[in-house]
Amino acid sequence: MYYEDKTFIDILNAPSIVRRITFEHVDFSVNILKDLISEGLHGRNMLEKYKGIKDKIPHALNRLSEEAIRSEPMAAGEKLEDFLFKDD
Repeated sequence: MYYEDKTFIDILNAPSIVRRITFEHVDFSVNILKDLISEGLHGRNMLEKYKGIKDKIPHALNRLSEEAIRSEPMAAGEKLEDFLFKDD
């Protein structure tokens, strides 16, 4: 399932609102290249590793999205710090 296939349903105490989710385009190219340079890679080795990492990003983002959908939502009135660190 791709991001474009997602719909957000916001259920309030009144009628439901159904709208398509819009996603911001995120480009990790600079971050990937910085990491590869810091590893001392260059030339063809850098290119091959870059392509491998870049190809995995959509799948990783989909996994994060699915995990977020399955996770417990933050309760009304709950402090963000308590929500984020309740397992610690």
